[in-house]
Amino acid sequence: MKKKEKSEIYEVLRPGEAIKELLREAAKGESPIATQVQQRLPRLEVLMHNWRLSGVKDKTVDFYMGSSFADRLFYHNIFHTIDVYLSSVLYGELERLPDHKRELLAAAAVFHDLGFIRQYKANEPFGAQIAYEIGKRFEYTEEETKEMQKMILATTMPQQPSSHLERIICDCDLDNLGRPDFFFKGHLVRLELAIFDNKIMSDLQWLEFQMKFLKSHRYHTKSARLLRDELKGKNLEAVSEVVEVMRKRA
Repeated sequence: MKKKEKSEIYEVLRPGEAIKELLREAAKGESPIATQVQQRLPRLEVLMHNWRLSGVKDKTVDFYMGSSFADRLFYHNIFHTIDVYLSSVLYGELERLPDHKRELLAAAAVFHDLGFIRQYKANEPFGAQIAYEIGKRFEYTEEETKEMQKMILATTMPQQPSSHLERIICDCDLDNLGRPDFFFKGHLVRLELAIFDNKIMSDLQWLEFQMKFLKSHRYHTKSARLLRDELKGKNLEAVSEVVEVMRKRA
């Protein structure tokens, strides 16, 4: 199949009424991660004034701005990076990490999807390599950069984290599964899959895809389970109900 133009993809993926309703409901709430992090602003201020982390964030923005993929990365872009960074601040607090570990987690969160600027599939090793190179520039030690690399590689799907920090960043990366913005974020992923992976799914196929993913997913940390499991379950219920109706109409 020939590569589709963006305008074609937009038309093919114009959401039907069922998905529009899910998106409308999701849009009613504020950004949950921003609100929750604001409640812990003192900790965020500490990280913002860390010179190494500030340098890493600035360099990451430069990388995204210079990427030829930037206008097609609807989900895995600088906004998702900010989202995961804020989640790392939140979970670093909830999991009571020492300050040094919070910084490494936040830096890895900033780096974790940089591989997308080079290639869409199997991007994590590229992101880990970029993290190593930039980390060295900002005086992260060999041990620190290696730890960040392990965190980035742990976000590869299916997730298989082996350390506490790896479990936290995996939960940060998929934090939105248990948030009100799940349906909006999912629609952005759908656009990306159509563009980069040529996966053009009908509304029913997409919702079945999301339903399967939600059923198979488990948060790795106690904090994420306490904070997100309830709404993740409600998101699954909402998707399942729409799928059932659409299947009957098919």
